Parts: sequence; C-alpha cells; structure tokens
Amino acid sequence: MLAVQSSLENDLDIVGITVVEDKLQDKVKQTLECIRNAGIKIWMLTGDKIETAISIAFSSRLLTKHDHYTIIAKCKSKEEIDKDLTRLSLGGFNALVIDVVAKRELPELEFQKFARAYNKARKSLVDRNELMLAVQSSLENDLDIVGITVVEDKLQDKVKQTLECIRNAGIKIWMLTGDKIETAISIAFSSRLLTKHDHYTIIAKCKSKEEIDKDLTRLSLGGFNALVIDGESLAIVIEHYLDRFIDVAKNLHCLIGCRYSPTQKALMAS
Repeated sequence: MLAVQSSLENDLDIVGITVVEDKLQDKVKQTLECIRNAGIKIWMLTGDKIETAISIAFSSRLLTKHDHYTIIAKCKSKEEIDKDLTRLSLGGFNALVIDVVAKRELPELEFQKFARAYNKARKSLVDRNELMLAVQSSLENDLDIVGITVVEDKLQDKVKQTLECIRNAGIKIWMLTGDKIETAISIAFSSRLLTKHDHYTIIAKCKSKEEIDKDLTRLSLGGFNALVIDGESLAIVIEHYLDRFIDVAKNLHCLIGCRYSPTQKALMAS
C-alpha cells in the first residue's frame, strides 16, 4: 500500500510553507555548558539540514568559537596571515574574518600528559572550570591553519550621509570595534567618519603607563581632531588615566577604538 501511495508523490505543486522559530527551552545553554565542562561527550542527532543543525549547536553552546584574532595569535603562520589581512584592509575592503579553522596533531606522549592534567582538573573541588580551561588552553599553540573565510562587510544604505549629517551637527562620534587597526581606519574613511581633511593619531601597543602619559600629553597639545586607540592601550588607560583620557577625548570630533573586547566596549559605552 505504501509503495502505491509513494508512486503518486512526485511532481507536486507547492501550496505553501510554514516556518516557525523553534526556541530553546529555559536553561538549555547552561545545562549543556555544565555537561561539556564535566567532560561528558554529547551527540546531537537531528533531521534538520546542515546549516540549521550548526546554528542550533552554536546557539545552545554545544559548539563554541574563539575570536579569530585569538586563534590566529596561536598559529605558526600568524605573521603571514596578519600581512594578508592587512593587505585586504588597505586594498579598500572592509574585511571581516568570519571563521578561522586551525588544527594541531598531538604526539601520543603529549596527549597522555594532557589527559592526566585534564582529569586531575576535572576532579578538582575548587575552581574546576578555570583549571579545565587552563589545561585546554595549554594545547592551543603552534596551530596549523586549515582555512580562513573572509567576506567584505559592506555598509548599509545611507550610512555615509547619516554620519556626515551627525558630524556637521557638531555631535561627537565614537566607533568601537573588535577589528584590527587597519580595518577600523578603512571603515572610518569609507563611512566618512574620517575624511582626508582630518588629522588623526594612533595610540597602540602601549605596555606601560609612562607611554600612555606621553601619548595623552601629545594629544592634549592640539593638532589632532581624531584618535585611534587599541584595546591593549585602553586597558592601561582604564587602570591609570580614565578621567584624563575622557577629558582629552571629548574635545575630538571622533574616536575609533579597535581590537576591543566586549567588556571594554561596554565600559566605554557606559
């Protein structure tokens, strides 16, 4: 009977399609995260298509990912990759790395050493998650790049005109991003947040409060109407010179923050 019925189920005409958002139940993310941290393996079996299954895995924290800068910094060929990304940025592309896939093959002895340390951390009654993450992170070095996906992140319609109107109204604009310096500057120019008439300075890769003090003094003397500052330097500013930094930065027509962590973005926005 089923075979006869199935013989009719071809060359069908679509009447309609119903699509609903299948939301996760409460605390699914936290539960799966606890199970993963306990070292329990999880197999998710579904009838969904590949893209949907991967999306569900990320949204439920069954899969996670690092910031691409974090992964690249742990790879053997990080200097070459950084040059390629810089070339794309300077070539007029608002390059955005969507995904980085890297791997590392472990010798048996190294894996055994890792397994012993991980099991010890997993059984700890104090700071278990932190100890497990530390052991996992110890393996994430000298990685081999498998592949990188890069797309051009185009501006939305009328962004240029909108930012130009805001500037002309005398409103200060701070752009905070996780992108690298070259990409952030390229986006600022393509969006007209910066123009060829602007004079900007860069504060980057500062290691001490003395360096920050020198840069802030230089900035306060005038001659610049825009600033580009990276997250590494901002960390020192927040710890030692936050009030002084705000006093200087509020006189600039725009500030571009790059390589910022989510915490730094939230602090600057508040």
